[in-house]
Amino acid sequence: MHTSSGTLIKNEEDIIKWHEHIQHAKDERIQYKSDILTAKQSIQALGSLNNIAPNTTANTINLILHFSFDYVQCIQIPHLVQQEGDIYFKTPIKVQVFGVCNDAIPQQVIFLNEEKYFVGKGPNAIHFYLANYGYGA
Repeated sequence: MHTSSGTLIKNEEDIIKWHEHIQHAKDERIQYKSDILTAKQSIQALGSLNNIAPNTTANTINLILHFSFDYVQCIQIPHLVQQEGDIYFKTPIKVQVFGVCNDAIPQQVIFLNEEKYFVGKGPNAIHFYLANYGYGA
């Protein structure tokens, strides 16, 4: 038997493990979609998010939200874009990119941190980003 990725499954035990893996992935996807639907219903019950400031104090509104977040590789962006001879951009800036998406709306916020302000990619940095993004939930 061949899988969709083209690898050969050699014995019955591998086939059973493969089917269990596929079923587990399907169950996780169903749970993910269910969580987003619950968040959408929570927001709809509230009425409109337009009346709520994005920097509302945490835990002041009874909402169920679903966020997805991830880091992007560090990228360089142009700085001082005045063309001067052979050098188009004088000084590129290396920035760290972190995105947070409220899956129920959907709305995305992207944080750009210049290299000299890098705070790492640990739990404290993620807590900072999530604490500074949200609707009081």
